[in-house]
Amino acid sequence: MAKRLTLQIDRSCFKDILNGCQHVEHRFIYPSNANRYVIQTETEEGVDIQCVEYDELYLINGRRKEAPRLTVLVDKAEFVPFVDEDGNDLVQVVEDGEEYLVCQVWYYLGEVISTENVPDDYYYDEATKAERFKVLKEMEDEMDQGLK
Repeated sequence: MAKRLTLQIDRSCFKDILNGCQHVEHRFIYPSNANRYVIQTETEEGVDIQCVEYDELYLINGRRKEAPRLTVLVDKAEFVPFVDEDGNDLVQVVEDGEEYLVCQVWYYLGEVISTENVPDDYYYDEATKAERFKVLKEMEDEMDQGLK
């Protein structure tokens, strides 16, 4: 059986994934949700962080019983720490004084393998699809530049 991660997702991202325009879904990692996204192992050099591997994401747009849903395959997952302009890890402090890295997990998406309750207006026409693909590609390029 496939290992599945269920996530809530906003409408614009849901539609972009449904129509094949968005190829990466990212989530911030906090102390409260870290076990869902990463495996942390103490080593002599520090902490080794690996992504929890999922075969698919089950994405739900809304909280209604009949909310649109889709299942998309995950090609790979990547742990992405955020750094400052000097290359130092960005650190956040939570209420109890515990520090944690500002980071995300990025899921590189494959094929949408099923949908449920998806309204017709969630599907893009070719012109909209081309425009959304262009906008998202520019955003991905900017993010890639910021990580280098």
